[in-house]
Amino acid sequence: MAAIKLQLVGLAGLCLSGYALYVEHQSEVNPSYEAFCDISHEISCSKVFLSEWGRLFSALGLVRPGSALDLPNAALGLVYFSLVLMHPLLPLRSYQASAKAVFYLTLPVMAATALLAYVLLAVLKDVCIVCFSIYVCNALVLLLSYRRGFLAGKVKDT
Repeated sequence: MAAIKLQLVGLAGLCLSGYALYVEHQSEVNPSYEAFCDISHEISCSKVFLSEWGRLFSALGLVRPGSALDLPNAALGLVYFSLVLMHPLLPLRSYQASAKAVFYLTLPVMAATALLAYVLLAVLKDVCIVCFSIYVCNALVLLLSYRRGFLAGKVKDT
């Protein structure tokens, strides 16, 4: 049952990341575009996606802005949640081992999530419903992969 939940959360995260990438693209090509998640000046996902923090690697100085590796956070989310969805296909000895791999993959994702949540609230002073929904998915992936990878057989799946 935990496997299904982990993959459902991965699917939700994939859909949210896809929507975020769509909104970012539409906002770049059409400045008058209004996304479903743009509710007010203080609650605006497109404003967040188009900020310098919408591309974490360049915002942190890890890559040059505009370089091939200067990917939008939403594109990174698509890659991450695709890996979460496909983790049962990893050539590991068991589902439990692949869940552990997802857990370890999610640790740096959670560090980035914490940083982006801080930036969102303290620096940008914005509320991004899509961003917070993705943060919840990230936390759920961490929790579910931990349960399946480290506590399998020790707790009853619900």
